[in-house]
Amino acid sequence: MGKFTRRDFLKASAGTCAAVGTSQILSCIPKVAASTVYVEFGNQLSDLYQMAGNAAQAIGIGSGGVNMSGTTVFIKPNLVCMGQTHFTPNLGDVTKAEVTIGVAEQCLKAGADKVTIGDGAHGLSWDWSTIGFLNGNSVFDTTNIQDAVSHLQAAFPTQTIELSCLHDVDEWKYIPSSSTVKLMAPGLKVARSFYEADHMITIPVLKNHQWADISCAMKNLFGVVTAKPPYGSVPGPAWMMRDHVHFSYANTTSGGEQQAGIEAAFIDILKWRKDAGKQDFAIMDCSIGVEGNGPRASPLGFGKAIDIRARSNIGRYFLLASDDIVAVDATSSRIMGHKVTDIRQLRMADCLQLGEITDIDLTGALLGELSIPDWITAKQVEEWGVASTVPAAFHGTNMRQRSQMANTIAGLGLPVSMIGGLRAWHQRKQTCCKHRHPVNTPAEED
Repeated sequence: MGKFTRRDFLKASAGTCAAVGTSQILSCIPKVAASTVYVEFGNQLSDLYQMAGNAAQAIGIGSGGVNMSGTTVFIKPNLVCMGQTHFTPNLGDVTKAEVTIGVAEQCLKAGADKVTIGDGAHGLSWDWSTIGFLNGNSVFDTTNIQDAVSHLQAAFPTQTIELSCLHDVDEWKYIPSSSTVKLMAPGLKVARSFYEADHMITIPVLKNHQWADISCAMKNLFGVVTAKPPYGSVPGPAWMMRDHVHFSYANTTSGGEQQAGIEAAFIDILKWRKDAGKQDFAIMDCSIGVEGNGPRASPLGFGKAIDIRARSNIGRYFLLASDDIVAVDATSSRIMGHKVTDIRQLRMADCLQLGEITDIDLTGALLGELSIPDWITAKQVEEWGVASTVPAAFHGTNMRQRSQMANTIAGLGLPVSMIGGLRAWHQRKQTCCKHRHPVNTPAEED
């Protein structure tokens, strides 16, 4: 892959940075050093556990490069709607448990005092034994993540490894928020185990997102934010939504972007970790992903499961690993055929110098070998919280916008009956909500 030149990017982004003032222009000064993204290959899905161990070692975890002795580690897989729907790894929209376990083991081998595998998926709670390995796969002669963690705890008795449903634990801390909305005045509320961790490893899956173009390493961080009220106003018996977080970030200016939307929230998270001097990592699951209208795959959503081995030019499964989370997302975007300057969170991260999107050394493969030329991108829909027209769409200004909102919620896997209920609820609340979330309608913008 070699190094990408920054010249084209700087030309494309100069106008954006200039629009927000001198301080933002200065924040867009390019870094000097390149970032490295490692590629770990496998021929079968049964190789995922070993691939994960090798990928972790490539970035120094478990092989003496990173001293984790006495530290705490938070591992963040993407469990999407776990607790609301069944764990279905063959659909491609969740991180494979084999990868998560392989990485966790290397952290224990590196001396970590405590390893927490956690997520704040849309479910309030779930049974970890239902998070199984892909059909026919086993790790330590176990078939699910709970039994595999029990094995690791027995193998490392002086250390601790735990599984955490973040909403079930219900312990939170505040980090600085770029939103100026009153709800965010104390900061953005994230899981305490994530907040206190010396190291964080985000383990997403390669997939599209109808709001954010891609759902990769940075987007995965949003799962550590609480969805309980007042962040979520429509809790059901077993699921949560972060609707008021979306509203609160609708018109936020961050990373050279006005009306940055929810991307600014996970940029806030990444920035806080960087500013706090944390050493974090990303390992991207490129085995079975989601193309088309993700983040959920059919029949639970509108995306399409994609077998990476069958569609990549090299014809193999692979993982991407780096200590630069942004570089992993930039590489993933190129693999999917995106232009990185079209991805808002990548522009924001680069402008804030949170990682590298152009000067990237790919080790272990050429970009062309990993690329999927016919990858189906997502058809973008208005997010309920991006720009001025979206809150109006959420509150039901017209049928087209209400339909977009319903389709987006359905894409997250919510039951159809709940979608109808949400429509009715927000129509009834339309008047008061306009006062709480003042916006311009499309007609007013014209």
